[in-house]
Amino acid sequence: MLEDNKALVRRFVHDFQAAGKAEVADELVAAHLTHHSGPAWTRAATVGAEQAGQVMAGLRAAFGDLHAVIHDQIAEGDKVVTRKTFSGTHRGEFSGVAPTGKQVSIDIIDIIRIANGQIAEHWNATDWTGLWQQLQATGPGLAPLPAPGASPRDQVMQMITGYWASQVCGATARLGLADHLAGGPATIPELAAATSADPDGLGRLLRAAATIGLVTEDDSGRFSLTPLGAELTGGQGGGSLREVAIALTAPGHWLPYGQLTGAVVYGEPQATAALGTDLWAYYARHPEEGACFARAMSSISAEASAAVLACWDATRFRRIVDVGGSQGLLLAGLLDAAPSATGVLFDRPEVADGARAALAARGLAGRVEVIGGDFLDRVPPGGDLYVLKSVLHDWDDRRALQILRNVYRAARPGTSLAVIEGPLPSSPSPSWMHLMNLLMLAELNGRERTIEEYASLLSQAGYRLERTIPTTEAGWGYPWTVLEAVRQ
Repeated sequence: MLEDNKALVRRFVHDFQAAGKAEVADELVAAHLTHHSGPAWTRAATVGAEQAGQVMAGLRAAFGDLHAVIHDQIAEGDKVVTRKTFSGTHRGEFSGVAPTGKQVSIDIIDIIRIANGQIAEHWNATDWTGLWQQLQATGPGLAPLPAPGASPRDQVMQMITGYWASQVCGATARLGLADHLAGGPATIPELAAATSADPDGLGRLLRAAATIGLVTEDDSGRFSLTPLGAELTGGQGGGSLREVAIALTAPGHWLPYGQLTGAVVYGEPQATAALGTDLWAYYARHPEEGACFARAMSSISAEASAAVLACWDATRFRRIVDVGGSQGLLLAGLLDAAPSATGVLFDRPEVADGARAALAARGLAGRVEVIGGDFLDRVPPGGDLYVLKSVLHDWDDRRALQILRNVYRAARPGTSLAVIEGPLPSSPSPSWMHLMNLLMLAELNGRERTIEEYASLLSQAGYRLERTIPTTEAGWGYPWTVLEAVRQ
């Protein structure tokens, strides 16, 4: 049996993953394959044969001559461990990186569990960082990577100067350069006239942008947009990163994080020291920047909502109260999936005013009641599902517990609460969430938490955590997770 299992995996690797024979996947992959990913494989998702092949389909499209070499296989019980390498020529766009023509290889270790002659469960560790280094591109959530084989000194220097690239993205977005180049190549004088920028300064910015891969410059001095730069164009609905680039490099975010050492030494946010007031009051005094931040969060929320809705079925609920729901993207998705349900969107009055128009534009004005208020004071009653997405991480434990207790008071016994956050790893492990946790300290006195810490807060507020539903990653490695709890 062990040798049969190893042969099955070899056929899966060569005939399906490398060669793309869909009929092989239909034969060898179970209808409900469980795929594990994320730090320490803490996220699990049930997928079918078609979904199981999506990553490999992307690799085959980008690396047309993809082929596989299996170096080692170890079989024990119903599991097979395989160490393998995929190689190919980068001939198509891959994750926003234009074709480079380079020969690359990707090292992977798989653990596959086989049941009834089919692949039923899959754990995977892929050296994506090695691939980004070979392409000399930017990895998800990372600054531009040093060239392969860079010395420790060069790698640390890259980290130290990472903020240069951040501000290049911010300036490129503010000037609308991606939008100006979306229609075709342009010269520095043409772009200077379009943006009212100094030609010399703009030329320096464009060549810096070319260095980090946002644009290219040809021999005639004309600049063209790359797939990376295209992410900074406007008009992409919820998918554009333009507002994110502007908001995260604007004073409201930039200045408090510049006081990071003070936040660590004193254990408190530095917004007041840097801005003269807390972050929310600052945005109220600077409404244009505040509006940009809100649009940026809506862009991120669109990705998060799509990931959540793909993995979590909330169609059994009839009255959904989205607490701190911003523009209502998640609530709208939940209501689209449950046509007989109605909703309540509850947020600060100035946010609620904007949400009314956004929900009306989606044809939901008759199904959603928009209420302005402060969730630190009260929460609207009447829901059989309450949702808190990206709310609790903005607050320390005392305030987070206060919010949860307000939800408890508004809810009936037996109703549900969904807390949607990106949890910290429960055991020592590198994670993008550790960087986010530091940001919460520097700006808001909030904090990221482990699932166990969220469960403790829920218990103190009168809720029992029933289940956790990890989503697939929604961009830059953010491990969105639904923590579904029941009111006692």
